[in-house]
Amino acid sequence: MRYGCVRSDSSLAPLLPVGYGGSGMSTIRVSRPVALGGIAVATFILTATLASLEARDVHRIWNESTAANAYVACGAFAEAVEVWLGRGQHETIRSVTDVMASGPYGAVEVIADGVVIASAGDGARPVGSPARTTGRSIVPQLLVDRVEGRWIVDASIPLASSGGLVRTREDVTSSHAAMIHAILRIGAVGVAGWATLCALIWGATTWWNARRRTERVGSPTVPPAAIEYGSVLAVDRRTKSTRLNGSPVALSPKQFELLALLASDEGRVFSDRDILGAVWPGSPYADANDVRQCVYQLRRRLDAAAPSGANHVGNVKGFGYRLVSSLPLAPDAPGAPSREEEGSHVLCEQS
Repeated sequence: MRYGCVRSDSSLAPLLPVGYGGSGMSTIRVSRPVALGGIAVATFILTATLASLEARDVHRIWNESTAANAYVACGAFAEAVEVWLGRGQHETIRSVTDVMASGPYGAVEVIADGVVIASAGDGARPVGSPARTTGRSIVPQLLVDRVEGRWIVDASIPLASSGGLVRTREDVTSSHAAMIHAILRIGAVGVAGWATLCALIWGATTWWNARRRTERVGSPTVPPAAIEYGSVLAVDRRTKSTRLNGSPVALSPKQFELLALLASDEGRVFSDRDILGAVWPGSPYADANDVRQCVYQLRRRLDAAAPSGANHVGNVKGFGYRLVSSLPLAPDAPGAPSREEEGSHVLCEQS
């Protein structure tokens, strides 16, 4: 069975050459930069997704912990206020309110029986002034919001005994900045991990390709400049010319290198690895399909120059290829064998 090559006519043909082997299955070979670029993009998307999920969890935990701390602190103050109101200790409530407002809280306010019992910090109201608490004394309220570039937690706890409420207003900008720094560290670790992974992939592929190239090339024997294969074939590497039965044969560079290799050692069987190392030196993408296609094209060119019905390039099944030891002459060449004799020149059947 002979092997051919079908190339895609689309605009991606130079990038994604498709070759068809004898099994009918197509193989797609992608260039190394494209493959590594695809891996880099895929790993970056994965890393960015994982980092964004982690950052979202950090932000959620910060919101929950900040709100919980504010609610617990405000609730504890409200319980103490309930006790102090029951004892009539208003001065104690005002003193504690002033201390809290001078510390972490931006504003603290206590309202009971519709009037302001204590108020300190931003927006403080006079003690004894009326205060409307409609709707705020029914259920506890908690708000985390950004106000004028600052992150504020506003908590309100109702007072069951007096129908009033305790309100605290805390600035949590510093803890929010710490949360942002934690998210940035997550992003930096993700980028560093992505870069490290890409470097490892690049290094591994470079090492693997270098190893394959070393195994493939080995120590190839450079064919002599001029080769005369009996009185039938002449290959001149200096002029890049080939003559078969005295007639020139037009060959592509790969076909010429293949023929020169086969003719360099009479009778030797060259394996796919030998041919790849000599015809495609240093290429990590060439494979046995390329060898079969090149052999097929070389056979066609030689047969067109000297039609005989027999292969000029024989296939030793399971081992490789060799030049037929007695190339058939053209039918009109002096000493050409008869049709009955031609079969004796075919040492190996076509694959």
